Amino acid sequence: EISLGLVGSEMCIRDRVGIGINEEESTLEKERSVALAKLNTLYKNTNTIASSAANQSSWEDPNWQNGAFTEAIIGAFKNEPYDDGDGTFFPSSDNSIITFGELFKYISRRVPAMVKRAEKNGTQNPFINKNQLMEIKDFPIYEIDQSSPRQSRGSEK
Repeated sequence: EISLGLVGSEMCIRDRVGIGINEEESTLEKERSVALAKLNTLYKNTNTIASSAANQSSWEDPNWQNGAFTEAIIGAFKNEPYDDGDGTFFPSSDNSIITFGELFKYISRRVPAMVKRAEKNGTQNPFINKNQLMEIKDFPIYEIDQSSPRQSRGSEK
């Protein structure tokens, strides 16, 4: 269970495992942006990250015991380093607080790498409305537990 403890704000994390849509990407991305913007307008102070782009599936794997998106978010909140083949990276730049922008950057890099390593038939890229991200990227959302040092859970999850 993940508790974000946001003051005066809510964060919606939506994992779409098993959903795949085969239509033109640009139209779907526009529709998704509009839908998420409407959701955020209806529910003030709600920020939404979707597990994948509209034209992509969200993937699960027995090794993760979750969807890739959920596993990456759990990894971020545990301050796990991840090596995507281009180098090792962490969810927080300062090892104390994760901002909304840092979380999105971490999962946007980790999720596609996980899906590729698991040899899934496709890719997965988390999605957020770009304007929304620019407005809230510096908003702190999670304080990292300082009692657990940065460490990996081992091999690919």
